[in-house]
Amino acid sequence: MSNLDGNCTENVHPLTKCHPLRLHPFNCENSNIDAFSCKNCDFRTELTLLFKRHIEICQSTKTDDLSNEDYSIQSYVCEKCSFETHFIFKWLQHTAQCCKSDTKAPRWYKCDHCKYKSKYKHALERHRISKHMNDGDIVWYHCPKCPYKAKHKSNLKTHRLKHHLNRKSLKWHECSLCEYKTEFKDVYNRHLRIRHFDEQDCRFKCTQCSYTSKQKISLNRHVNLHHSGGKDVKWYKCDKCSYKAVQKDKLKRHITAHHLNEQDIKWYKCQKCSYKAKQLCNLKAHINARHLDEDDIKWHECQKCPYKSKCKSNLYVHINAHHLDEQDIKWYECTKCPYKGKQKSLLHQHIKTHHLNENDVKWHKCKKCPYKSKSNSGLKIHINAIHLDENDVKWYECRRCPFKAKQMCNLKSHINFRHLDEENIKWYECKKCPYKCKKKSNLNVHINTHHVDARDVKWYECEMCPYKGKQKVQLQKHINTNHLNESDVKWYEVPMQK
Repeated sequence: MSNLDGNCTENVHPLTKCHPLRLHPFNCENSNIDAFSCKNCDFRTELTLLFKRHIEICQSTKTDDLSNEDYSIQSYVCEKCSFETHFIFKWLQHTAQCCKSDTKAPRWYKCDHCKYKSKYKHALERHRISKHMNDGDIVWYHCPKCPYKAKHKSNLKTHRLKHHLNRKSLKWHECSLCEYKTEFKDVYNRHLRIRHFDEQDCRFKCTQCSYTSKQKISLNRHVNLHHSGGKDVKWYKCDKCSYKAVQKDKLKRHITAHHLNEQDIKWYKCQKCSYKAKQLCNLKAHINARHLDEDDIKWHECQKCPYKSKCKSNLYVHINAHHLDEQDIKWYECTKCPYKGKQKSLLHQHIKTHHLNENDVKWHKCKKCPYKSKSNSGLKIHINAIHLDENDVKWYECRRCPFKAKQMCNLKSHINFRHLDEENIKWYECKKCPYKCKKKSNLNVHINTHHVDARDVKWYECEMCPYKGKQKVQLQKHINTNHLNESDVKWYEVPMQK
């Protein structure tokens, strides 16, 4: 391998070269390795074996003849800088950290049935089993303790860890920034990425709109849902109604909320009050809204106005409702009438209220009176307003006067009417006349009363007489005044002024 002139060409790594022993090939400024020095000459080396060999030669030969040594040693050099070392591991570390070689285009493993592709062969196989294989061809992994079965062995391990192991013996991954903890390290990392990273840390951006995400799977779901016409979206459909969802977890939440019997539901109960929820996320939202101190709450603040919210989704709703231009708003339009809303939930509520037949409506009935509502929120408002004792009501108090309300919306309406300056009021103006008001509901009443053709008006008809009104409140007032017995009327007593 060596010769007298130090040139070596056979069986040598392409990034190595040979030196006579007296040379000092290691010249990396970042190295902290101490070299071995000879006391009899200026020889230095980092290799123990070569240093011992040099000492043996020194003891048997005159130091003046050391320059005639004809053996050589191998060193590793960097192609992009002057780095050179005898250690292959040191050379590999330098190449990886300091002078990275040009990365080649990754080899993609593509799915034959859809547009999915991956850099890893096992990920493609997992995708094929999950998305394109029939249930009869799948090798299922069955849980020995319950009817659960999984397509992947890792999912079965996760299931057993979550449901059948003693939770006290588990190793918990606890978040140092909040009280969150989990048994799974990947879930813990996802929690950190979603909850405690700043907005600028969103690495995945949509090329067709302003959407950003901290997870690649969320970006892919967004693109499939909004920019590909939903062709590549796999829908999870409910067997008992027309509901469908993009995520399997949302379908499970839907089934738990709407189709499970009371005795089959696992309730999440609040330890500080009588509240209970069907979903853990709702319990957390309740605790955050009702029981956390002001100093412990993480507020989500609007950058364009003083609005702030305890819930990030409410902030998005606020921005969409108040700060987006008309052309940037994504409207949810009703297919049966001109109604359109800025939120999908508002469209659902509109359809449920105005377009569903009485037989198709799932009524939420009050247990203490004949009242019923098409929405659960309407039932809660009714119970809070009519059936709760004064001591059990959580009052929303005005900071500028003695006014208090049982509902936050009523407090906001009071502040808007009584305490806002003229220039700070958001007026709702009629497009057909000079009328304007401070409440959107009043504008809708005005339009329905004065500008809608009688043939297009939805009339609220009395079942006991020919009376009909354009507003539901008018019908209720009519029934209360003309058709209720004295004993059924709720009287309001007004104190006499002295």
